[in-house]
Amino acid sequence: MERRLIALLSRVEQGRVVTNLQLHIDDVWQGPETDRFKIRFGELLTRSSGLKSLTLVDVHGTLFDWPNGIFPFHLVELHIHFSITPEHWDLIFAQPTIRRLGLNLPMRDYMASPYFPTNIPTNALPQLEALSAHLDIVEKLLPGRPVKYVATTLHYPSGFERLGRLVKKSTAPLTALSVGLHHEPEAWLRMLLYRTPSLRFLEIYNLPCYLIDLHPVIDSAPLRSLEMLECGVCSVGLMLCHSH
Repeated sequence: MERRLIALLSRVEQGRVVTNLQLHIDDVWQGPETDRFKIRFGELLTRSSGLKSLTLVDVHGTLFDWPNGIFPFHLVELHIHFSITPEHWDLIFAQPTIRRLGLNLPMRDYMASPYFPTNIPTNALPQLEALSAHLDIVEKLLPGRPVKYVATTLHYPSGFERLGRLVKKSTAPLTALSVGLHHEPEAWLRMLLYRTPSLRFLEIYNLPCYLIDLHPVIDSAPLRSLEMLECGVCSVGLMLCHSH
């Protein structure tokens, strides 16, 4: 991985523009190797003025530290797959051009509330349209922003009620929703659908098989406007249930 970063740095120094950067780390690094990687990664970020899309996956959550200073790029898309620190939030809030934001925690951390700064700058993320994150983060970032797509996991029935209240606080109508469920969805889903009349795409996944009975919901009036409904049963995959 370090060799790849060096190669990218060489391209940047030659005047080549890096617009899309994706780094996936699934090994455990220690000692000098970790320090060298962080230095190279910091150099690449501070020199990539044309960067528009950044995806970082660190299975063990130890490598991606932001260097201090002002970043020269203006991101449109940012996806982070590890536990988020205050430094990461500083970068996110310093990127007003972000339209698509994915903040996905490791599975070991997902049941806990993620870190979130006490104060959000009033001008943070004014163009945010798509948000994939823990429900606690969605609850903080969605209000007052033009979010049209939300992806989150609802571990408890109360999550539907929270999400139903949230969608009304976006400055744009919600048109796409992806939710992971671990409980009976029927009654809560119908309530949520009535609160999202502009919804065109709905994805439901991680449903326990023995709880599945979506036919009453599929036949309900709010689903008449959907263009696509996808259901993933027992994490086997996505199965098209209904479409117009």
